[in-house]
Amino acid sequence: MEATEPNFAPSELLSWQPAEDDITRSQGKSRQRMIYHFQEWTEFETGKLEELNVYINDNNVDIPESFCREDRLRFMQGCGFNVKKSIAAISDHLEWRKRVLPVSLNDVRREMATGFLYWHGRDKSFRPCLVVKVKGIDVSWMQVVNVCNLTVFQLEYGLKHIMVPGKVENWNIILDLAGVSLSNIPYKAMKELVSTLQSNYRARLHTMFIVNAPTLVYGVWRVVKGFLDPETVKKIQIHKSGFQDAILSLFNREQLEKKYGGVLPENSTFHPPVMPNAPFYPSSSKVPPCSPSPLSPSSSLSPVAADSEAEPDFSPSSISGSPSN
Repeated sequence: MEATEPNFAPSELLSWQPAEDDITRSQGKSRQRMIYHFQEWTEFETGKLEELNVYINDNNVDIPESFCREDRLRFMQGCGFNVKKSIAAISDHLEWRKRVLPVSLNDVRREMATGFLYWHGRDKSFRPCLVVKVKGIDVSWMQVVNVCNLTVFQLEYGLKHIMVPGKVENWNIILDLAGVSLSNIPYKAMKELVSTLQSNYRARLHTMFIVNAPTLVYGVWRVVKGFLDPETVKKIQIHKSGFQDAILSLFNREQLEKKYGGVLPENSTFHPPVMPNAPFYPSSSKVPPCSPSPLSPSSSLSPVAADSEAEPDFSPSSISGSPSN
């Protein structure tokens, strides 16, 4: 990694506070937490976390104290607040981090140049957008490990340099199937990408737009969604065409490429991320009215300054900011 990395947090974030629907999201009769840091938790959440910690201590479970309380709660929510399932999921996640990380920029330069996966723009609540262009996966040389490595690098980079704990903890994904048919979709690579997101980046996805979907994808989706977490399924939209309005319900045009309903040219620079210094709120040159910020005007907006525990690292020993979806 470079010695100095840019800070992608826009100045508007200094005075902006997430709305209730950004912090928790309606899921049927209940609400799912989306933002964990610097927020007041419910008695139920606090009680379940205490139950988890008691079990860990009483049974000498090898989960380090550095694995922060916010990420513990992420995993509990993802496991339906079942303590034993949460313990198993957290343990698997920590082993995964030791096995997969670190992933450096030098490790993925060739994969990065294909442009199949990159960050581009923010939505009305400053959530960044990850673009996945499936056609860019060159199956002549790209194996599952190549796809996994670039995915992990981009997500870890986004958590460290694009997110702001307590304000922005989620992302959107545009999964573009343009130029891809059912016969040439790299299923193994896509399965690994989805598995990585669901198992190791819990409570991070806000909305996934699957666009330019072949007609037969709808039939496949009816089968695939049975293997996904029900809460994840609710966050996914599939569009064959005419998807621009759906995306523009979250994004200002000046944050998007033209092909996704925006005004920007097709991206050809895949790192560092493209984060336009432009309006964020849809059809407006201004963001919504801001609430007073707990940050002082002199405070740094970097994720490190906001919460050092939440900072993910590229080293396998750094698990204090372990991400969750």
